[in-house]
Parts: sequence; C-alpha cells; structure tokens
Amino acid sequence: MSDLLVDTTLLRDMASDVSLIRTEFDSAKTTSQNLADAVGHAGLADRGTTFASNWDHRRSELVEQLATLGEDLLTAADGLENTDTELGACITEAAQPASTGANG
Repeated sequence: MSDLLVDTTLLRDMASDVSLIRTEFDSAKTTSQNLADAVGHAGLADRGTTFASNWDHRRSELVEQLATLGEDLLTAADGLENTDTELGACITEAAQPASTGANG
C-alpha cells in the first residue's frame, strides 16, 4: 500500500510567505516614492518613480493572483486536514468491535 504524505504545515508556511510577498508588491509604489525622496538626485528619483508607475497595472494583477494563491494554499491545507480527520474516524469506527445488540 502506498502512503500519501502531505505536509500541511508547509502549505500554511507557503501561504504566509505568499502573503508577505503580496504585501511587498502592494506597498511597492510607496516604497519607490520613499526611495526616490532619499536618492537626492532629481533625475534618478524621477526614473525610479516612473518605473514604479509603469508597473502599477501589472503589480495590481500580481497582488490579486498572489491573494488567490494564498487562499488556495490554505484551502488545500484545510481540505487535506479535514479529509485526514474524517478518514481516521472511519478507520477507528471500523476497528471497533460490532455491538451484539441490546442484550450485550
């Protein structure tokens, strides 16, 4: 018999990592503006903010896709854990001796 082993903790950790990445993408415009303010050279600062602005639409799409991926990872972990619990309960029930009726 083959065993199926799935590390749901890893799936949850991956969802957390995806959430952090999504947050970074979501705040990239603010981060680029802060960087531009700190550069001290108007031309370089303008290039940085222009680059960030040009990526606004694609970055927004990526944020949505990352949110979906994170939700899917959590759904998979929840589903696998629930299935494991239900299968375990079925096995436990099947292993218990059958009752012989009301007279014992």
